[in-house]
Amino acid sequence: MAMIHMKQHVMERKLSPFEQAIWRLSDAATFNFSVVGQLQGSLNDDALNESLHLVQLRHPMLRVRVDTEGRDPWFSTESVPRLRARIIEHDQRDWCSHVEDELNDPLLWNPGPLMRCRCIRRDEASHEIVLTFHHLVGDGTSGILLMRDLMAAINHIASGKPESTWKRLTDTVPIDCRLPHRFRGLRGILSQCQQVIRSVTEDIRFGSPTVLPEHPVAASTRRRLIVIPHSFSEKFSTTLRKRAKLAAASLHGAISAAIILSTVEEIAARKAVSIKHRMPVNMRAQLVPPVGEESGMFASMLVARVRCMGSDDFWQVAGEIAKQVSSSLQTGQAATNVRMVPTLFQLIRGRRLTNDQLVSRWQKVLRSATALTNLGDVRIDWPAGPVQITELQFIASPGPLGDHTCAAMSHRGRLQCNFTFALPAFSGEVAQRMTASVTNRLKHAVAEVKEPGHLKTQEPAVRAA
Repeated sequence: MAMIHMKQHVMERKLSPFEQAIWRLSDAATFNFSVVGQLQGSLNDDALNESLHLVQLRHPMLRVRVDTEGRDPWFSTESVPRLRARIIEHDQRDWCSHVEDELNDPLLWNPGPLMRCRCIRRDEASHEIVLTFHHLVGDGTSGILLMRDLMAAINHIASGKPESTWKRLTDTVPIDCRLPHRFRGLRGILSQCQQVIRSVTEDIRFGSPTVLPEHPVAASTRRRLIVIPHSFSEKFSTTLRKRAKLAAASLHGAISAAIILSTVEEIAARKAVSIKHRMPVNMRAQLVPPVGEESGMFASMLVARVRCMGSDDFWQVAGEIAKQVSSSLQTGQAATNVRMVPTLFQLIRGRRLTNDQLVSRWQKVLRSATALTNLGDVRIDWPAGPVQITELQFIASPGPLGDHTCAAMSHRGRLQCNFTFALPAFSGEVAQRMTASVTNRLKHAVAEVKEPGHLKTQEPAVRAA
């Protein structure tokens, strides 16, 4: 269990092994996430800043900095400044451009906090709020909860309620200190060994994973992330879900298949390619004790493996991904991977490497070409009040891996996909082409499934090496 020291309202806690690995990796390549809310209603600067303060009071991980002076990294709440919004007016750029700025600008470890807010004011009653946080203190679920709590705080202040009635959370125990018992101690070591054996077996079956691009992603001093958004209509989103179910797949499998096949086509249009596809997964309900609504890094990773061509059958690939996700959840791959991250970090001697060396070695170890962070169907009871949220977006950074990353979610019936690419590893032209390929494949896939048992068949989606 992580040791937490409290003295005169100051919390101190050493970063866990998992957190220390993420902390060092994020020095080599920014690891920021953003959530964007489009708001309607009157909202002045003071009200927004007071609302941010309430959100910061509610979530303990928004009050920390990372202290490294003379010791291993520690979280500390001492002398961490209040959150204040950066107000931007008369700016014609869209929200996506502002998010790119936020993803590429590292959050300062000291003095903290590890979140910031940007408010783009379109007019007196129209605002876009960008909350950007470091992965150490938040995951995809955290981003949605933080935007919900900000809306609640805005309306809390507007109703004249005192700060003393605002509910605060207290849980700061990290993910690797609350894994189920079967993933701790000797049993945890055994699960890691079994994971390594599975990975070697998959390499034999599917071949060594191929990445795009082949050269290492530049470290943060040279790398710049770009974001390409795409929103599908409610009608199309509903139809895609029905088609996925009809094909014995899932919406997650369908989006994954589109990403994988588009990437394979970009790598080698006319030959089979081995792909490692990573998929962050929410661990909150599986942890001991379960995590409530606190902001924090409570996500791990599942990995799917396929060997396919860009022309392979879409729904077969989608079905295979769905099957592997189900199997991985049953075997506890996500919990094992929480333990694997610090183990791999130690094996490559991550603390001793330069940023470029660390990025290069981390890519060589994991070798993922594609990634999908899928928050699923986000159903939030948004607080009633004078300010309302009309649109919601989530954007994920690929971190040090720099792979083809997509953040997907459904909000109010519409599927939204935000694709993130790292320049110069990907050119702007390649990023646009791959995004168009993903969206077009999803649209074509809707028409492919007519009724059960009538799937278009081509070469098998999963091939022997």
